[in-house]
Amino acid sequence: MKYEEKEIDRLTRRLMDEVTEVPSFSLNSRIMERIRRDRVAMRRTAVSHQPSWKGIMGTIMVGCLLVALPLFQSLGMLSSGGESSLLAELMPYFPLFLTVAGSLSLLFLVSQLDQQLRERAKRKKTGN
Repeated sequence: MKYEEKEIDRLTRRLMDEVTEVPSFSLNSRIMERIRRDRVAMRRTAVSHQPSWKGIMGTIMVGCLLVALPLFQSLGMLSSGGESSLLAELMPYFPLFLTVAGSLSLLFLVSQLDQQLRERAKRKKTGN
């Protein structure tokens, strides 16, 4: 810069300093505090803590599977000598029950995994 340009720049800065108002420290701190609170509030609203119907149904199916498997195993081992009529009637349906319960549990697992991956991608895209 030439000397004249430096002088013009200095005079312009001095003129701007006289005209502009500088916000007080308390105003700056209040604005920054508000920005911090808004960021925290935005993060909190993005998280859902309520269980979905998929989560409830999956938990019920897994629970049924965990209860039914040992029950049928123990009934099969205990009644090796003389089978009861109830066990004899239910045993042919046991593989079907396991197949349906296992399939529905796998469906629940895949849907929950998909939901988690979509939420993660959405958070990454929005920058949170």
